[in-house]
Amino acid sequence: MTFDIDTWTDDQHVTKVEINIPGRYFTIYGSAGGVQELECDTVDQFMSVWTLTNTALQLDEEIELVYS
Repeated sequence: MTFDIDTWTDDQHVTKVEINIPGRYFTIYGSAGGVQELECDTVDQFMSVWTLTNTALQLDEEIELVYS
């Protein structure tokens, strides 16, 4: 599982998270147009990221959540 933080600017924030359950990956969209795909190698990794995503959604209700 890899997330390349260097492609994001300091003032960019998450605006949308797309979750692909069968493929076990997340696509994360940023406010400055950045896009990162986070592929989970194991079910445990997927569940950890899913839990973190749900926590972020509780803190910031403006993040759009999409299941694909």
